[in-house]
Amino acid sequence: MTGGVYMETKNIIVFLVKEKEFALPLEKVQSIEKVEEISSVENGPDYLQGMADIRGDLIPVIDGRKLFFDETEGIAENSRLILLNTELFP
Repeated sequence: MTGGVYMETKNIIVFLVKEKEFALPLEKVQSIEKVEEISSVENGPDYLQGMADIRGDLIPVIDGRKLFFDETEGIAENSRLILLNTELFP
C-alpha cells in the first residue's frame, strides 16, 4: 500500500485526579503501589505530601489534587502511588 498513513501506537496509563483523566506513557511508569505510611516533610512545597518508604527507597509523594487543582483531600482506600522513572523525562 502506498500513500498510507503511519500511526505509532503507545501504551499509556490513565488515572483520575478529582474526576479528571490524566495519562502518562507506560515506559515512564516504574510501578504502581498501594499507599502505606507517608512521613511528613517540614518546609516542603504545598504539593509535597511527604515521603514514602517503598522497598527501602525513600520516595517523594506529590499530591496531584493539590498540584493540579490547589485542593487537598485525605488519602482514600483506593488511592495509589504512581512511581515514575524520572531519568526518562527530558
